[in-house]
Amino acid sequence: MAFLLVLVPLLVLAWQAWQSLNALSAQAALTNRTTLIDARRSEAMTNIALEMERSYRQYCVLDDSRLAQLYQGQRQRYAQMLEAHASVLPDPKLYQSLSQSLSDLAELKCKNSGPEATAASQLEQFASANAEMVQATRTVVFSRGQQLQQEIAERGQFFGWQALVLFLLSLGLVIIFTRMIIGPVKGIERMINRLGEGRSLGNSEVFKGPRELRSVGQRIVWLSERLSWLESQRHEFLRHLSHELKTPLASMREGTELLADQVAGPLNADQKEIVAILDNSSRHLQKLIEQLLDYNRKLADGAVKLERVELAPIVEMVISAHSLPARAKMMNTEIQLSPKACLAEATLLMSVLDNLYSNAVHYGSESGTIYLRSLQMGARLYIEVANTGEPIPATEQEMIFEPFFQGSHQPRKCASVSNYRFSLRMIKTMKVLLLREPRRGSLARLICWVSGALVGATLLTGCVPASVSSSLDEAHKPHIPEQQIPDYLSTDCTEIWDLTGHDVSSNPLYWLRSMDCAQRLPPAEARAEARQWPAETWQDTFKRGILLSTAKITPTERRRYMTQLDTMTSEVPVQVRSLFEIWRDGQLSQLKLSDERTRYSKLQQSTDGELDTLREQQQRLRSQLDLTTRKLENLTDIERQLSSRKPGSNLTPDTHSTDDNDDDDSGASNKSQPEAKQ
Repeated sequence: MAFLLVLVPLLVLAWQAWQSLNALSAQAALTNRTTLIDARRSEAMTNIALEMERSYRQYCVLDDSRLAQLYQGQRQRYAQMLEAHASVLPDPKLYQSLSQSLSDLAELKCKNSGPEATAASQLEQFASANAEMVQATRTVVFSRGQQLQQEIAERGQFFGWQALVLFLLSLGLVIIFTRMIIGPVKGIERMINRLGEGRSLGNSEVFKGPRELRSVGQRIVWLSERLSWLESQRHEFLRHLSHELKTPLASMREGTELLADQVAGPLNADQKEIVAILDNSSRHLQKLIEQLLDYNRKLADGAVKLERVELAPIVEMVISAHSLPARAKMMNTEIQLSPKACLAEATLLMSVLDNLYSNAVHYGSESGTIYLRSLQMGARLYIEVANTGEPIPATEQEMIFEPFFQGSHQPRKCASVSNYRFSLRMIKTMKVLLLREPRRGSLARLICWVSGALVGATLLTGCVPASVSSSLDEAHKPHIPEQQIPDYLSTDCTEIWDLTGHDVSSNPLYWLRSMDCAQRLPPAEARAEARQWPAETWQDTFKRGILLSTAKITPTERRRYMTQLDTMTSEVPVQVRSLFEIWRDGQLSQLKLSDERTRYSKLQQSTDGELDTLREQQQRLRSQLDLTTRKLENLTDIERQLSSRKPGSNLTPDTHSTDDNDDDDSGASNKSQPEAKQ
């Protein structure tokens, strides 16, 4: 409901703004439409006035009845548009002046290829009155725009003040309702903070806010009572558990002390050592029970407080507690602590190290090594516990810190790891991470702050690297046989034509030399040499063709011996066929060139005849042009006079909003010039 009250002023403002916007939009559309119509009409009237004067003067020059009819039609259209435009003109005298001018110009009066003196004066008066009409229309259009802008500005100022007032009203309502809501919310926040800090809520606050917030406060009070009851039950359970554990533990310690005092009989050195270990383990178990109670008491008191802890004593206590299983597996421990202190809770840190070291002993390889070292990186201190043995599989690394989870790799004599579940809980509290390393074995890393509040442990596993080998094959070089052919390029040209035989005719170098020698012969000698070779075999025909190709023969002769060669193409050896095809393509290209030259010669002859015809037509058209030019000189003078008085466009017309009368006038104006030229 409060939000609806806040929105009411804004909704009122939006509704009024919508109404005002619609009204202004309708008024602006009407103003633009009327302005466009009036501007287009005034522009059309100006154009018709010029066309009327042009038609009047052209009629006086050409004395054409069609121009007189055109003039009368233009005058009638101008009179109709003047009647429609009368309401726009602010001065009635201007309308009367234009009407009188139209009446005076109803009759065409010409003298000496031009209007009479009185008619010329009337045309000047009509043009002047039309210019005044255009200027008056512009003034009216401008005043309409100014009036619309002024009204928009007044509406904007009104809505600006109204919006400011309504906004302040809405802001005041928002502040009031917010304070009404924030009070109960802050009360709930204080209750949640006290509940999170473990303090009692005491007397529950009385809420005066909305019903939902009062319900939330009641549920928080109920939750606080429920948590207090559960906490009391947990403490009672731990007290009973401690009492039940201490009773058998006291019996175990008493029996161990009796054995140590040799009440049951004398003991050898190994038995004494075992009894000592049992006594230490029972004492250690009692200490863990006390630490468990102390840890829960600290959790009940609040957050764990960090203090400076020396690592060396804690490490020695952890190693000595697990010396018996480590000695049984003949495992060696290497210690390297640098630095030797960090910020942590001593009990939690010792429990975590005890758990990690016990796992390193039980899951490490026999006769292996356990590494326990510390190193500083920035503000953090890393404590590492590593061993040699089977690494944790990659599929189990994400589940290693899950409760009650055991890996697939278990030692044959898997002893129970002391306080594992309790340490697992503390490891999770200290934000343990899991890393990997390319080597065999496992590594646990505990992270402490040198100055800060974070303690963490990391488990690292590795794998065995692999190697890849490759080989290359040798490449075999193919044997290229040697082949020699005779070279005819140095043979004398006088002897080249007398050489015959299959070896000669199948050698392309011989034919290359023949072509070279044929190009050096004069045309007459080439013809004489060609006659000595009858076209019986392909060799003689080829020689004859080579000689004739350089003898300046006619295209008919060239086509004749090419036809003879085409019939013998299949007899040409493979060695010479490529050269023969290239030479044949060259001869065909020369034939095509000759054909193109002949076609060009014929085309040039026909073009010369057409040019002569065009020259005659040009002479006739030039004489007609001179005659037409003389007729248009007078019309040009008329156009020059009218163009100096033609005004620019009043407003850019909208092609989508047209007036029927304007279209008729524009069409009539466009027709006047062609008819005048005729």
